[in-house]
Amino acid sequence: MTISDPLSFGADRARLCVSRATWLGEAWLIKSECLSCRHDVAVFNMSYFGKFYLTGPDAKKAADWLFSADVNKKPGSTVYTCMLNKRGGAEADLTVSRLDPGPAKLPLAPESDGDAYYLAIGGGVAEHNWNHIKTVIQDQGFRCQLTDHSEDMGMISIQGPKR
Repeated sequence: MTISDPLSFGADRARLCVSRATWLGEAWLIKSECLSCRHDVAVFNMSYFGKFYLTGPDAKKAADWLFSADVNKKPGSTVYTCMLNKRGGAEADLTVSRLDPGPAKLPLAPESDGDAYYLAIGGGVAEHNWNHIKTVIQDQGFRCQLTDHSEDMGMISIQGPKR
């Protein structure tokens, strides 16, 4: 490695050392949070996640095509699964909740006369996954709708054995 300005290199290294020391000084806090979640309970703000509804006459067919796990459980059930591409490769991991058919029971939930699903997808990849699902619906000719409520809803996750 060639260093054009040794003083600049030293300053950068010093900043890195201070940053690392700061992080190491907070490691006990991170450990405490992890142990709380593992042994007790923790609350996470997951509002940055993508929040989509998949509804319509072919929503079940689309779900069967898109997801590796069987998400056709009883209404109210949530399944952690992978979303697949046409080669069978994983596009993303997400949770899929089966909804009751009929009139909307929540203010933002869509009315559905058939199968309906709520998808919670990591926020950093939500737009990519939205586009993937829309492409699959179009390419496969599924008669269903995908509705994005990511900006309209928050999401709180309560995790741990004492939830």
